[in-house]
Amino acid sequence: MNRPHEHGAAMVEMAIVLMLFLILVFGIIEFSMAIFSWSRVIESTRAGARYAIVNNIETGCASLTCPDGAAVTCDLAEDSLILDKMRSRVGTGVLSVGKAKITYACANGTGLNDPDYPDDWIRQVTVTVTGVEHTFVVGELLGVGATMVMPDYSTTRTSEDLYTTP
Repeated sequence: MNRPHEHGAAMVEMAIVLMLFLILVFGIIEFSMAIFSWSRVIESTRAGARYAIVNNIETGCASLTCPDGAAVTCDLAEDSLILDKMRSRVGTGVLSVGKAKITYACANGTGLNDPDYPDDWIRQVTVTVTGVEHTFVVGELLGVGATMVMPDYSTTRTSEDLYTTP
């Protein structure tokens, strides 16, 4: 039985509960999209490292000499094929120049120490991504423009040595 002074109480309660529910749902969606964006960045570093180990050393990087040479690190340039491969995973606007670096290093290859294989060194490639931002959609719709800087990530891959044990 409704009393005259309680009309509309259910509507007020529903408005409060609905607002809390929508905040929860949109929060879950936003952070799910942020995690998805971060996983795309991780996959881009893997794609960049895979591409780098099967192709020539990035143009603009100093030459790598093994075994005595130190590791070489350089930024990926705008015309870099490695950066293009990475952008194909995350989108063009996400990875700008200066946010992706590549490091070439020497790793001992087969371990044969055989005079028939004097160049027993292989390339080790590390692709690092730093400072990538994720923009929250709801914040953008509300005009707040909230962003989050994703954690830095790097992937290291070692190339094939193509030697077989005699």
